[in-house]
Amino acid sequence: MKYKIYEKGKNEENVVARILKNRGIEDYNTYLNLDDSVIIPYNRLDNIEKAVECYKRHIDLGNKIGILIDTDVDGFCSASMMYSYTKRLLDENKLVYVVHSKAKAHGLGADVEIQDDIKLLIIPDAGTNDTEECKKLYDKNIDIIILDHHEKESENPYAIIVNNQMSENYENKSLCGAGVVYKFLQALDEEMWMEEADNYLDLCALANISDVMDMRSYETRRIVNKGLSNIINKCFLAFNNAQIIDTGKNVNIHNIQWNVTNILNGCIRMGSLEDQEILFRSFIETDEVFDYKTRANKDKPSQIVEENIYDRAVRLSKNAKSRQDRAREKSFKQLVEIVRDFPKDDKIVMVDVSEILDNSLTGVTAIKLAEYCRKPCILLNKHVEKENVINENGENEIKSVETFGGSGRNFKNSIESLKDTLEEIKVFKPNQIVEE
Repeated sequence: MKYKIYEKGKNEENVVARILKNRGIEDYNTYLNLDDSVIIPYNRLDNIEKAVECYKRHIDLGNKIGILIDTDVDGFCSASMMYSYTKRLLDENKLVYVVHSKAKAHGLGADVEIQDDIKLLIIPDAGTNDTEECKKLYDKNIDIIILDHHEKESENPYAIIVNNQMSENYENKSLCGAGVVYKFLQALDEEMWMEEADNYLDLCALANISDVMDMRSYETRRIVNKGLSNIINKCFLAFNNAQIIDTGKNVNIHNIQWNVTNILNGCIRMGSLEDQEILFRSFIETDEVFDYKTRANKDKPSQIVEENIYDRAVRLSKNAKSRQDRAREKSFKQLVEIVRDFPKDDKIVMVDVSEILDNSLTGVTAIKLAEYCRKPCILLNKHVEKENVINENGENEIKSVETFGGSGRNFKNSIESLKDTLEEIKVFKPNQIVEE
């Protein structure tokens, strides 16, 4: 149904103002006419000057710098922003990106290998609570800068942490990892007499939309508005054209979320490591060209054509999203049969899906199952971890320990805080429960 909202209804009430007020916006006129006055100065972020000093020292020395790519859209965008900015200042053979070897991995997990010759590791959109892992790198004389937006669960004195959640004077807590990276790039611009940070506002906007940041924040909404008004990243443009412009839709927050973010997530969750690396290389605009064999049909035989990296990233991501949808639907039907026998008065549905569902699909499937059950759902995968324990003889012994990890989703806030509830039952490790 097509409709139009008139500013004043028959009762002379301002309908737009009423809708926005119902959603927590008191001053609708300011909200609809935001300018740069709502952008908070970057120096209100704790440790940002220290991070700039550390970064600049390594640039001046020509040291090797690594950038860790977190496995979601915010992680890809924030790492791309940091990589693209840095390659203007450093020889490319001194700049590397670090990829996770498994899906849905975050921060300095066991699947990440950091080369010993890296002197500075930058971790965008993760790392705040990776204390033990940071200490290991610190002991190897590797400096670490963390540009994150997740809440602190433990002390981490082994890295320079720039985090809006940990900065009392930075009012906007609704800014994703790429938003913190943008602030860092603003600080670098001022220190290095450059004007590059705003060239990454489009990726910053995409990340904030994809991470479902609260758009009632004036600053976040202003950043998103500016980013969507000037999309220049070649990868973002390719996805935007394929999924929105070519289908006659408008470029706005809703259409980006439902027509670009979901396709990107398909590649990040279900694509091969090669697919994911092609996606990242397209974000950092490597301008590669590949040979591509087209499909034959009754009117045209198969042929070899050139395909640029941006079109390839779109095609691979669409294919991965299709595989994801098929796998999720198959697993969802199995889960529905399982939960039908669960007690109706259970407050939370929890299922071991180790034999049913790939770990990369627990989040998207938990959303759908929570909607079906109309209550919070937690889907768990079994893992076997090696731990050092002291045996009865007082000797060190490596023991295999079964643990469970996965994803949980609330249903329309039926529980005020699913994270707090899980911490209260003391079944999961508190510093491993992360809200997405």
